[in-house]
Parts: sequence; C-alpha cells; structure tokens
Amino acid sequence: MTKAQAFVWDAYLDAQKRADRKQVGPNYWSADQTADRILDLAEAGVTPISPQAVRKMARNLRRNLAATERRRKAIELARYAPLQEFVTASPEARADALFEWERVCGQTTRVEQRLLQQVGFGFTYGEIGAAAGLTEKAVELRVARLRLRLAA
Repeated sequence: MTKAQAFVWDAYLDAQKRADRKQVGPNYWSADQTADRILDLAEAGVTPISPQAVRKMARNLRRNLAATERRRKAIELARYAPLQEFVTASPEARADALFEWERVCGQTTRVEQRLLQQVGFGFTYGEIGAAAGLTEKAVELRVARLRLRLAA
C-alpha cells in the first residue's frame, strides 16, 4: 500500500466511524456518502497530495452533503405539511376543504389550479417560474391576480 492509498484509507475509516454513530440524520447520511465518495476516488486512482488535503476534502464534502440533506428535508416538510394536516383533520374540516377546492375549480382553469397547488405545496415563485418558463415576477403577478379574483 502506497502512502497516498494510506491517506485515502484513513479518511475512509474516519468517515465510516462517523457514520457508525447511532444517530440517523443529515450528519450520519453525509458521513456515509463521504465514505462512498472516498472509495470512488480510490478506485479511480486519484492520488492525494497529503493527508491534510484528504481530510479537508472529506470534511468539506461531509459539510456540503449534510447541508444539502437538511435543505432537502426542510423542503420536503414544507411541501407535505399541508397535505398531512388535511389527512389528519376531522371529517368536517376535510369536507369543508374539498368543498372550497371544488368552488375554486369552478372559477379557475386547469393551469390556474396547478399554479395554486404549487403555491400551496410551498414552491417559491422562482421555482414555479423556472418550471413554467416564466419570470418570478410574472408568477407573482399571476398569483396576486388569481387571489384577488377568488376573493371577490
């Protein structure tokens, strides 16, 4: 085993040690993914300069992956929380919500209904605009006009 391989192996073992903790969350997930990526580097024949460079690369990778996982979880929670509230609501509340949605569907087109759903699920105007090929301001204006029309 060369020195470079030893550096990679040490970084892999450190990532595995971090991933073997009993907590399950972004930090565990990122350490596990870091270990996998370190193995990919070793298999690709990448030669690190020093053990410090490998540790720094692994630390940065772990931090970035953990932050990505936290953002993904927050977005997932924001998008599905309204749906969870609907599912756990009383039958009367669900009936009221469905009645209101039917009223909205009677006054809007399918495109407007989809726009309302995307806003309700927590997508930003920028995300909606990117998917629809519109600017953020155009989506904001459409939502504002739609809200005014439905409130009348």
